[in-house]
Amino acid sequence: GPRTGAPARERADQLLEELGLSDRARNLPGQLSGGQRQRVALARSLARKPRLLLLDEPLAALDRNLREVTQAELLELQRKLGMTFVIVTHDQDEAMRVADRIAVMNKGRLVQVSTPRELYESPKSRWAASFFGDINIFDGQVVSRADGRVTIGTQAAGVLTVASELQPADGARLAVGIRPEKISMAAATASPEAANVLQGEIVETIYLASGETATVRAPNHVRADAPAFGIGDSVSLSFPPDACILLES
Repeated sequence: GPRTGAPARERADQLLEELGLSDRARNLPGQLSGGQRQRVALARSLARKPRLLLLDEPLAALDRNLREVTQAELLELQRKLGMTFVIVTHDQDEAMRVADRIAVMNKGRLVQVSTPRELYESPKSRWAASFFGDINIFDGQVVSRADGRVTIGTQAAGVLTVASELQPADGARLAVGIRPEKISMAAATASPEAANVLQGEIVETIYLASGETATVRAPNHVRADAPAFGIGDSVSLSFPPDACILLES
């Protein structure tokens, strides 16, 4: 066939350089690894200099370690090119790592479009809250509201105070969401007068007095030989009102 023109060859060499494939330019496809073949496919898509690139599950076939490396390379390339990448993925962690904005879909309908931080910290629905990361959800009813605080009475966790600008009606059925890492755990000596303090006992998870469970993610700030909580210990769980998320029940 006709020889490849100089501009096209220069463009190909440039893309291979950007994707770290210059030393593989003369290899046949069968001589490339899975990750390298993915990058070649990406280079072919970029050759036409599109304004927008759609990537459908681009990393699904890669093992975990290679997927994480390729994610970082993909981000670096996108920033270098200044091009919009639309990535379709079923991996929530991947979406959180690579996206500037995430559009969450449930059964073909858009549920929320926002930054990863907004989606995690301020989900617009119970479904979105549960879809990204672990979360404890306590169903209840509105008891009162004042000064940017909403008080929710729950069967599982007692009366909880949530920092929210919403003005739900008294008696409205709502739920309180709290991420595991937002909960502090201490010996069962906390003042019961403080907002959002729960008493429980460590079994395999944290059990509330009602028999409901709460997941807690405690940071590992202590030395290995320091005393740690063990099964059967009585503990106090606490979290500030501004760490709570108000959700429809």
